[in-house]
Amino acid sequence: MDGKINAEWDRLGKVVVHRPGVEAFFGILDPSASLYNKPFNLNLAQAEHDEMVRVLKDQFGVMAMRLKDSLVGSANSNKSIKNRLQSIASKRIAYSGDAISARAARREMQANLNSYGPDYLFDAALLNPDVRVKSHNGNITASTMLKNPIPNMYFMRDQQIITDMGVFISKMSKLQRQGETDIARLFWDSIGLPISGAAQKPAFIEGGDYMPMNDFAIIGTGRRTNLSGAKQLISNALNFDEVAIVRSPENEMLPKAYADQMIDMHLDTYFNVAGSATIVGSKYMLESSRLQTYVRERKGEYKKSGGTTSLYKYIIGKGFNLIDIPIIEQLSYATNFLCISDGTILAVDEIPILKKTLEYVSGKAKGNPSIYARLLKHIRAEYAKIRGRNGIFPNNNQSRENGLDAYTVSLTNLTGGYGGAHCMTAAFGRA
Repeated sequence: MDGKINAEWDRLGKVVVHRPGVEAFFGILDPSASLYNKPFNLNLAQAEHDEMVRVLKDQFGVMAMRLKDSLVGSANSNKSIKNRLQSIASKRIAYSGDAISARAARREMQANLNSYGPDYLFDAALLNPDVRVKSHNGNITASTMLKNPIPNMYFMRDQQIITDMGVFISKMSKLQRQGETDIARLFWDSIGLPISGAAQKPAFIEGGDYMPMNDFAIIGTGRRTNLSGAKQLISNALNFDEVAIVRSPENEMLPKAYADQMIDMHLDTYFNVAGSATIVGSKYMLESSRLQTYVRERKGEYKKSGGTTSLYKYIIGKGFNLIDIPIIEQLSYATNFLCISDGTILAVDEIPILKKTLEYVSGKAKGNPSIYARLLKHIRAEYAKIRGRNGIFPNNNQSRENGLDAYTVSLTNLTGGYGGAHCMTAAFGRA
């Protein structure tokens, strides 16, 4: 059923994606401030995104809706959606400088909202422009800067969580991403999917920290999702008999004060589901995570069950087989694949990214050897090993032994923003 998902391995039918646009152009100018990993070629990233969408449609028969195209189309045919898009954009277009001239310019903009096309309003909502107006000797000039543009919209997994009860709107932890959920919510309303709930303060929760597992669900907490967010999701939007809340693992190769978000930003950066019997992750990372189980007493009410354990022990105890990947592959988005159906996945082509990962960590180690030298030594040894007899996921021995059917796509530039195929797709139809 659209808007409700019970298991990550159910047959994928529908996703929504966002092709990175002008907002990513500005994001690349300062990757760190934009929460990106590194600069990348936007034209090539857009081509990679187009190819990913083509594969989803042509290879797997998935309906891949484009966020901007869908919202623009809805705004052109639905006055209510158009008015809401105008409202979002209007609130995000600021005027400053000469007070009288700025007020006049804002009034003019608001009076002419109907003249702007929905595509223009969509871009304005992502860019957050601030028009600085100056008046001197009867001449009015304007310069425009962008205040907290929204460059991460193409990571469509995070703005919502599609549970067994419906669409739950996230609350993003980072300032750079907090404007995304209004746009996502407008999309869900535009296609007629009901909203089952939304996270409220003091909660933070993002879609990459959630995995539905048919009989139970796993919620990750850590950098982007806090315990309040996890508990709000449990109380308002889940109907599973059991829910496991896991704390993101700590990598002993890095001091706590220098933990790197590339390692454990979301649950889906170190753990993913390839089928009803197969999960993928680094055993090292899964063993170092801590997990607490909650069982449902009645609708919306859960209580703790037993003591804490590791995510590894918990998931193996559920009967799943682990495809154990080395840390260098985890850092190269091996776990950030998209499950198409039971045992079939769309994975990131790691081969060109592995070298970039080595370069990235090597650069870190050069500047901070006391912090990164141990990690660099470890992943260099792993790289030498996987290039030999073990193979690289998803074309390694363990994947073949588990009967994994994998299709890979090149996302070398897109992953520069910190995410793979799973992060870039919001699945809302599985059967």
